[in-house]
Amino acid sequence: MKTTSFLLLALLLALPILIFAQQNEFDALYLNNGSVLRGKVLESTPGKGVKIEIVGNNVLVIPENEIQKIVMREGTSETKTQPENPGQSSKIEIFPQIQMFGGADQSMGITTAIAYKFPFRLSAGIGTGVEWFNGAKLPVFANVQYKILPGSLSPFVYGQAGYAFSIDNNQNDYYYYYGQNQDNHGGFLAGIGAGLSKDISANTAITFSIGYRYLQTKITSEYNPYYDGNPNHIIKSDRTEKFNRIALSVGIKF
Repeated sequence: MKTTSFLLLALLLALPILIFAQQNEFDALYLNNGSVLRGKVLESTPGKGVKIEIVGNNVLVIPENEIQKIVMREGTSETKTQPENPGQSSKIEIFPQIQMFGGADQSMGITTAIAYKFPFRLSAGIGTGVEWFNGAKLPVFANVQYKILPGSLSPFVYGQAGYAFSIDNNQNDYYYYYGQNQDNHGGFLAGIGAGLSKDISANTAITFSIGYRYLQTKITSEYNPYYDGNPNHIIKSDRTEKFNRIALSVGIKF
């Protein structure tokens, strides 16, 4: 009786070790719904999914956006991997880009946005930089971007709104009538567009986009009329300039 009890106790103590050892003989897929699939990973394609052979020689293909993590069995070249999961992961991303604004007068800009990447392929944040329209401007704007498809290659849409501060008081074009003491001021900015994003690594992507860019600025002037011989006769003038531009952009996210 004592021998039987001892054997049962030893078996109970060894059972967790045996189960753990058996589990280590298989690869494991941890899914977002809490399930765990154990077997042999046959193929793993970034941006698509994982093919795994489970018990009974059944082969399953699991989409990448359903996988939380992959744990490979001991003795393989890969011990543990965590694929990028647009359905679960959230992170901060930095998004510098160069923009060319086409129109009557060519202009350009260099901006950088910092955004929070939500689990459902939406990112939102703020940005700033330097742009040139009627003088240099410092834009401060909110930026929202939505990636339409999961995976490494996807179209996206974006929207921007904010304010551009003037950092250059010298007007590019001289207007004789408006005279002297001319100051450039900032104004409202907005933009919408669409583009294509291509992942080049787990956390890096390049983007190309085309859109519409609007900027409104104000110029204030003080001048002495050329027809008036009184040097103390100063007239103040305000005028608004509106820029409507096609925006071509290339950027990188990391």
